[in-house]
Amino acid sequence: MIRRLLVPVVAVLFLVAVPGTTEAQVSRADSAQVLIESARQLQAAGRARAAEDVLRLIIQNYPDTEAATQARVQLDPAIRIGEAGGGRTGFIVSNTLYGSFLGLAIPAAFGAEDSEAFGVGLLIGAPLGFFASKGYADKTRITPGQAGVASFATWWGAWQGIGWQQALNIGEPETCVSNAVGTYCYRDESETAPWAAMVVGSLAGLATGLIAAKGPVTDGTSSLITNSALWGTFYGGAIAGLIRPEDSDDDVLVPMLVAGDLAIIAAIPAAKAWNPRASRVRLISAAGLVGNVAGLGIDLLFSVEDEKAALLIATLGTTTGLIAGTLLSHDPTTALGSYDRGADPD
Repeated sequence: MIRRLLVPVVAVLFLVAVPGTTEAQVSRADSAQVLIESARQLQAAGRARAAEDVLRLIIQNYPDTEAATQARVQLDPAIRIGEAGGGRTGFIVSNTLYGSFLGLAIPAAFGAEDSEAFGVGLLIGAPLGFFASKGYADKTRITPGQAGVASFATWWGAWQGIGWQQALNIGEPETCVSNAVGTYCYRDESETAPWAAMVVGSLAGLATGLIAAKGPVTDGTSSLITNSALWGTFYGGAIAGLIRPEDSDDDVLVPMLVAGDLAIIAAIPAAKAWNPRASRVRLISAAGLVGNVAGLGIDLLFSVEDEKAALLIATLGTTTGLIAGTLLSHDPTTALGSYDRGADPD
C-alpha cells in the first residue's frame, strides 16, 4: 500500500522540482500524462485531496495538453468530497454529544424531576451515541462533508422542533373562562412539550441527515448549507423586527424558522453551482460576524436607543461583512488571500 502511494508522490515531486530537466528528456505531453496517471493512483488509494492537487497542477503547468483536458473532466465535484473516511471522528464526536443531549431531554420530556433519572439518561445516552455512531462509521466510510450534513440536520431538527412548538403552542392548549365581565383566555405553559419537540425534531433531523449523507457531499457543500441556514435565520428575525409596527406583539420566531428553511433550500443548488471550498464559506461567515459585531459596536458607541435603528445598523454591518468576505476571499492579491477552489489553505 505504501509503495503504491510513494510512486505517484515521487513522480509529482520530480516533475515539479526539475521541470527543465524533465522537459528536456520527454515532451510536455508525456510529463502531463505521467501526472494524470499519478492522480488516478492517488484516487484509487482514497487520497482525493492529493489527487485534486495533482490535477490542478496539470491544468496550471500543462494547459495545452491532452492530459490537461482529461484533468478538467476529472476535476468534478465528486473528487472534492474529501479523504475517504475523513469525517469519522467528527461524526462520532457529534453523535456522542447528541446522545448526551437525549439522555437529558428524554427524561425531561416525560416530566422527570429526580436527578437520578437524568443521571441514568446520561449514563445511557452518551455511550449509546458513541458506540452507535462508531459502529455506523466503521461500516460506512463517511467523509467530512457527509458527517457535517448529518450533524447539522440533527441539531437543526432540534431547533425546528422547539421553534415550531413555541410558535404554534403545541402541547399548550388554550383555556377560556367566561364570567359576568367577559371571556378571559390563557395558556398553561408546558414544561415537557418543548423537550418532547426537540427530541422528535432532532430524531427526524438525524434520519434526514443520514439519508442525505448517503450521496456525495463535499465539505464545502455542508459548510454552505450550515452557514446559509444560520444567516437565513438571522435575516428572517432581523427583517421581521424591522418591518413590524412599533406597538405590535407579533413574534419574530416564525419568520426566523421559515427564513432558515428557505436558506437551506436555496443553498443546495447554490452549492452545486458554486462548488465552494469549506474554508472560503467559513471565512465569509467570519467576515459577516465581524460586520455584525462592528454594527453592535456602533450602536453602543453612539448610544442608539431606537430598537429598529440599532437593529438596522447591525444588519447593515452584517451584510457589508458578508459581501466583503465574498469578494475579498476570492482575490489572492487581497489581505484575505484566495480561499476559492484552487487554494484551500486547510
